[in-house]
Amino acid sequence: MAAAPTQGQAPDYVTPNTVHSRPLKRDPAGLATLIPVTEATPGSPESRSDKKERTRRAILDAALRLTEDTGLAGLSLRQVAKEVGIVPTAFYRHFDSIDQLGLALVEESFVSLRAMIRDVRQGTPSLGQIVDRSVAVLAEHVRADRPHFGFIAREK
Repeated sequence: MAAAPTQGQAPDYVTPNTVHSRPLKRDPAGLATLIPVTEATPGSPESRSDKKERTRRAILDAALRLTEDTGLAGLSLRQVAKEVGIVPTAFYRHFDSIDQLGLALVEESFVSLRAMIRDVRQGTPSLGQIVDRSVAVLAEHVRADRPHFGFIAREK
């Protein structure tokens, strides 16, 4: 069993009687054991980092939808916040500005594309094969991720 925490230190394990309780896990013999705080349990509350990442993803997706007609220049922080269902100041927990949000959208589009293009060069393909495969990968990626590349084309 874990040692008792010192003053101000979080416990390694929690019991059902603590404020942040987790359910007991039963071993094969039917004995109850404590579940580590870090272990995810079905139905347990979402972690802070998971919640933050989900909100960040929602902001990025909302920005893509909202810029389809107006472009990044016509996008306001308040529009994005309203679309996501957060207060405008919460936006700043994820991005410093609308411009930084736009850069994150561009970066997101190219991270996976770079990896795919890198994979094309595996082995010893000829220059012609590299070009043909790269063009095919780019075309497939643009079709699969049309909203991102539409954003990039509009923003140039």
